Amino acid sequence: MTYSLESTVAEKFDALLQRLELTSRMKDMHDIYYLANICDFDGRALQQAIFETLQNRATSYESDSFTRVIALAQNKDIQLRWRQYLRRMKLEEPLLEDVMAIIDKFLRPVWQAVVEETEVLGCWRCREKMWGSVTEQV
Repeated sequence: MTYSLESTVAEKFDALLQRLELTSRMKDMHDIYYLANICDFDGRALQQAIFETLQNRATSYESDSFTRVIALAQNKDIQLRWRQYLRRMKLEEPLLEDVMAIIDKFLRPVWQAVVEETEVLGCWRCREKMWGSVTEQV
């Protein structure tokens, strides 16, 4: 079975959302960050994948759940786990704050659309690290 990139992001985001401060899966954060840096995404497809994953896994969430995920960057235990993860992977960067800043920029509009039951109409453009309209050339 092969997962789409959108489903991969959705599964990893769901794991973060479910565990929050208890997460030991630094790789999930790193993978979302990595994919946001190297792949363009269609907003509707990503929104649908996240919505379906949350529904299929019966993940409970509130409108502020995303903010709680992003706030993990300030958690001392998570910061320690991140440094340990980088050491294990033989990496010096990225800094956890940078990872969470990209995840915030990448997924916040999608999260808001899921919570507000609206649609993401744009495309994530990895080179620019921003959302653009669907009519713009990528």
